[in-house]
Amino acid sequence: DILDDLKEAVTQIKTVDSKGNAIKNVFTAGDDLFKTPEKLKKFGNSLRLRIAIHLSDVSDAELKAKAIQTITEILNNTTQYPVMASNADTVELPYENNDTNPSPIYSNYFIGRRTDYSPANTFVDLLKGQRGNFGVDPRLQKYFAPKNTSLKNIKAGAYQESTDLTKYVGMPYGMEESMADFQFNSGRDVSFFGKRILKADYAEVYMEYAEVCFLLSEVNGWDSQWYKKGVIASMEKWGVDTTVATNFANGLPTANKENVITQKYIALYMNPNEAWAEYRRTGYPQTL
Repeated sequence: DILDDLKEAVTQIKTVDSKGNAIKNVFTAGDDLFKTPEKLKKFGNSLRLRIAIHLSDVSDAELKAKAIQTITEILNNTTQYPVMASNADTVELPYENNDTNPSPIYSNYFIGRRTDYSPANTFVDLLKGQRGNFGVDPRLQKYFAPKNTSLKNIKAGAYQESTDLTKYVGMPYGMEESMADFQFNSGRDVSFFGKRILKADYAEVYMEYAEVCFLLSEVNGWDSQWYKKGVIASMEKWGVDTTVATNFANGLPTANKENVITQKYIALYMNPNEAWAEYRRTGYPQTL
C-alpha cells in the first residue's frame, strides 16, 4: 500500500503549469524541505526505491513480485520517475540555531550536560582502518573530534582535525552508564562527536543522495560506479575534499554485497533507523 500511495502521489506532482511553464514552488510558504516540485518528485521516487529494495528478498512471493516490479518501473522510466541525482537533492531539515529548539544531540551535550555517550569504538575503528578492509576513511575527522577536545572548543568549532589516528578513540561498545561517565570525567579519554554533528542547527536527514547511489549499485548487480559515486557523495556532503574523496573511492575493494552495504552503513551515520534496517536486512557490516 505504501508503494501504491507513493506512486500515486508522485504521479500527481506537476512540474509545469497548463502553459508549459516550470512551476517554481511546491508551496508559496512553509516549505522547508523541498522548495521545488522536481525535488519533491525525486524524493518520492527515491523513497519508493528504498522501500522496494527493503522488500525485494522477502519470503512472500506476491510482495516480492510487487517490489521487483517497482524497482524495474523506476529503472526503466527515469524521465517519468526520476530519483535523486546529486547532493542538492538530499532532503534534510535543520533545527534552529539557538538553545530553545536546537537538535536533540546538541541539547543533550550543551544544555542537559550529558557526557555519558559518545561514538562507539567499533565504528571509530572501522573508519581508522582497524576493522574491515577499506583503510583510513577521510570521514573519520568529520564525524569525530580528537580525544581531549573540550566541549567548549567543539561548540565554537575551535579545534584542529588530526591525521594522528591515536587521537580518535571510541567508547567501548555496550559500556555501562556509570563507566561511561567515568571515561569522560577522568580526562576525556574518548572522542566526542565532531563539531558539525554537535551544531545547534544540525540537519536531520530524511534521505540523501549517497543512499540512492548505493541502492542503484545494488539493483544493478552491485555496480562499481554507483558504489564509488555513493562514497564520494557521502564524503563531499561531510566536507571532504573532492580529490581526496575520489582517490579513496578509486582505491576501494571490489564492489560486492558486503563492501557496498558496509560503505552504505558508514554513509548512513546519524541516520540510525535506516542503518539498522540495512544491517537487519543484509547482515552487514560484520565489523561490529
